[in-house]
Amino acid sequence: MGCGWSRRHRSGDSDLESSTVDVLQIPWIEKGYPPPEPPQKSKIEIFNPDDFEDIDRKASTIPRKLAHSYSTLLEHLTLDLDTDLEKLRSVFTWLGSQDIHNGEFSKITDLDTPLGYMKLMKAGKGSYSAFLALLLRWIDIPCVIIYGISKGFDYEVGDRDIYHLRNCWNAVYVEDSWRLIHPLWAFKKVKGFNKGRWTLNTDRTKKEKFMERPSEGTEIRAADDFYFLIDPEILIYMCRPAVDMSAWQLLKKPLSFEQFVQAPFFRQRYFLYELELLSEPKCILQAKNGCVEIVFSCPENSPMVFAHELFYDKRASFEDLPSSLKLERFVIMSTKQDKRVFFVRLPVSGIYKLRIYGGVTRLFHLCDFRLDCDKAVSRCRPLPVSSTIGFGFTQRARQCGLDYPSEYSGIIRIEAGHGKIFNFQMSRDLEVQTTVLHHNIDTDELKRCIKSKVKDKTISVYVSIPDQALQEEYVMQVFTRDRGSRDKFRNAINYLLAIDRRPDPLENNREWRMRLNLRDSFGQETIADFEHMIQSCDTFTSDESGFSDSGKTETTGSSMERKNLLVLERDLKAAIHRRQLQSLNKSLEVAKHSEYTVHLDYLIKEGEEVRAQLRRLKRYLNHVLEIKQATLSEIHKYQHPLPPIHATMMATYLLLHEKEHDLTKWHYIQNLMRRVGKESLIYRLMDFDVLHLNQYTVDRVQEIIKLYNEEMVQTCSAAAAIFYVWCQNIVIEAVISPTRNAFRRKSGVSMKLPLPQSKVFPMQLFKRKSPEGSPTPMSAENHEEAQTSETCQTSSSGQLTAHKTLTVQLNATSNQNSFRRSTKGGPTFY
Repeated sequence: MGCGWSRRHRSGDSDLESSTVDVLQIPWIEKGYPPPEPPQKSKIEIFNPDDFEDIDRKASTIPRKLAHSYSTLLEHLTLDLDTDLEKLRSVFTWLGSQDIHNGEFSKITDLDTPLGYMKLMKAGKGSYSAFLALLLRWIDIPCVIIYGISKGFDYEVGDRDIYHLRNCWNAVYVEDSWRLIHPLWAFKKVKGFNKGRWTLNTDRTKKEKFMERPSEGTEIRAADDFYFLIDPEILIYMCRPAVDMSAWQLLKKPLSFEQFVQAPFFRQRYFLYELELLSEPKCILQAKNGCVEIVFSCPENSPMVFAHELFYDKRASFEDLPSSLKLERFVIMSTKQDKRVFFVRLPVSGIYKLRIYGGVTRLFHLCDFRLDCDKAVSRCRPLPVSSTIGFGFTQRARQCGLDYPSEYSGIIRIEAGHGKIFNFQMSRDLEVQTTVLHHNIDTDELKRCIKSKVKDKTISVYVSIPDQALQEEYVMQVFTRDRGSRDKFRNAINYLLAIDRRPDPLENNREWRMRLNLRDSFGQETIADFEHMIQSCDTFTSDESGFSDSGKTETTGSSMERKNLLVLERDLKAAIHRRQLQSLNKSLEVAKHSEYTVHLDYLIKEGEEVRAQLRRLKRYLNHVLEIKQATLSEIHKYQHPLPPIHATMMATYLLLHEKEHDLTKWHYIQNLMRRVGKESLIYRLMDFDVLHLNQYTVDRVQEIIKLYNEEMVQTCSAAAAIFYVWCQNIVIEAVISPTRNAFRRKSGVSMKLPLPQSKVFPMQLFKRKSPEGSPTPMSAENHEEAQTSETCQTSSSGQLTAHKTLTVQLNATSNQNSFRRSTKGGPTFY
């Protein structure tokens, strides 16, 4: 079976069956090849282009005269190469460097040579996939020619009649597994192809309507490594083998023809940017009440920016699109954490195409979706402005000097007649401008609705929309530039303000508050109130703007769906609030496997952070729980413990909320350690939660434990060393854990742990070792007079380093007997 094509009528099967004809009758497979199996490793694990630069340079400069013979050409291409992957790369690079369609082959008569086959390709009687198979089989590398259907340059998103979109590609056996290569797409591109099907109305088009013109496009050469050893999980979105070659999908679960037709239309940049589609995984999306929501996740803190174009298919639609409608203003592009949401409200019934672009320094085509709308949104209003940065907090805001916003989501609900304050932290000195826009109200009239002020690196923006009877939408924009700069102001962040109608005086005030605050009620209302809202939600319907009562875009139409979502949200919030690992695991699993993962994304993320923290706290406690009672009693029996032991136990009980003044007395700690039952030390540690700590306690514990290191405490007591490590872990957890950071940002607590300015735990009774290497105690007399500027701080290597940053005044007379151990009858400690 060759690689040319002839059309065969389909049988009753739902897939394509074709036979191929090639001038040289190149078989698609040879005997003795390994069976098709999914590869065990991904492309990135076996291939790095940088490792093959020398091979690429050599292969691309092979003289043309060597191509008169397969043996001569391949001998030079594989010279000094050891692995099949290196040989494959050399052959692939050479093939891509040949300008076949502009080559001169009139004097070539022998078709059984590389130049002869290139002559056939120029005449349209050969293919890249067949030529690659010929070359690799000459050097004993198994290569299969796969034929099937591809979503190439002439594919239009949503098309179901795609049987004519036939293509060839290869499977090559290297690194002990089959790998896929699409040489045609790696070496050739078509630029500018257009079927002239779509209408584009935007603010940027000179005419009110812009109708695409048909164009055959231009074929250009390329060198695209994306299609070299491409992973099967990616290529299946673009190419599917024929029905009798389904095993060559190299997938554990091959896709049917119908699944391939309905699969999203992703371009290569979608995969390179590691995006993931979280909403309905289809290329044809049916609008619900005139609305469509498409949600992606991308790597957190990604600097990517996105853009979109919305097209209308006049020929396939029954209604005409008014020329005054700018379609880009009916797409709401918002950001929330690592999610990018495209919410489309369709003003006219018909067929639409949403094209999404993305990139870092420039925009690339990422994907297309076809939107089918049977019923348009009633009284659909356009956005006041179409912004290239979308709505919500993004990396663009950080680049413009803003951080830690009070609102991350791009869509904010505000009750008419009420105001809202937006706060930001400035990362540098900025000049700020703010504005409010409406689609049919003059900007000057809205200036009185917004005010901003800057104080102590904090920007506060106050927005107050006049009371009104209608539901309206406004856009709040914040622009910044460096203070003193003459550059233009840059749009840093936008918010879409969805204004709720004013409440009817006859309407129950409690139910009105529930309409506005369903997502914020937990923690402010009781569980019984939450249950009441669940029972009452059947009476609530989505407003005409397409947003849910929560202020988030919603496409769930029935009250039962909204009720189910509210139940899931209640359970997950309750589990996060209780901070019990078992119930939190259960609630997270239910939420993740529900159909509402997009709506619950912020709660799922918060729950995962809390779960990760609870697991860390449990791991920190493992060694403490292994301490035997006899070992614990050893600490309790000390009458005059060494300073590191006292300091460690003091730090431990400080974290358990005991008073510092009491803990300076060792007999008080002894009394605490005698307690049993729920007041025992081990039980209290098991019940401990880092979330209950305050900043002062964390500071004091850090001051205490940094006087010693683990090795010093271990020398005094193995059991005390275990408590020392636990205290260290808790301090670190309180400072840098994600959940703790989020808590501190919300509460305004400083993230820094400042060094003490005057008071230090009075246990620094040690000085450097004597010249003989044995530790020597500091005398009481010297200790009374000591005024040192050194404090001990644990360095990254675990040793104590002296920092002359503050003066510590030590008084040893008061608690000398409690904090020092006599040198008689025991080791001298420093």
